[in-house]
Amino acid sequence: MKKYTGELAKPLDPMPGFGAVPSKTSGDRVSEVYSQQFRRLFDHFGIDCNNPSLWVQLSLALAQAHVPGFRHRKKAGAKKQWDVFKLLQLQRDVDAMIEQKGQRSRYGVSWVCAQLKDQEPWKSLTDGKGNPKEVLRRNYHYANKLTNSVGRLTARVKK
Repeated sequence: MKKYTGELAKPLDPMPGFGAVPSKTSGDRVSEVYSQQFRRLFDHFGIDCNNPSLWVQLSLALAQAHVPGFRHRKKAGAKKQWDVFKLLQLQRDVDAMIEQKGQRSRYGVSWVCAQLKDQEPWKSLTDGKGNPKEVLRRNYHYANKLTNSVGRLTARVKK
């Protein structure tokens, strides 16, 4: 939850003349003060003041910020580092290096992965993950499997 800052973090000053039955002038002043605070609250939660459902959005934002029953559970475990885009980038990098060395050469996927393990972004993705070359090799083969599956699925759709 983002902490409240600025005027939202400070309590309001007492308002003279605002009692059980506010006078017209004190009521206008109170209304203006609260209007300003609500505008700040909308800004704090990133709610557009022109949105017709701004009050619903504000109530949900406040509930999620302060009521445990409105919060979503966090997924267990570490964040996933390998998304589809990184897998495809790895596949392109490995294939390009193999092609550059020539198809009939002795340079295969394992050799290329050994070269890539010390280059960014692959170095940071494989740090502390056992054998970096093996991590890259496994993910390269997984990326191939994904692209082959997508290719077969596309071919079926086209029929």
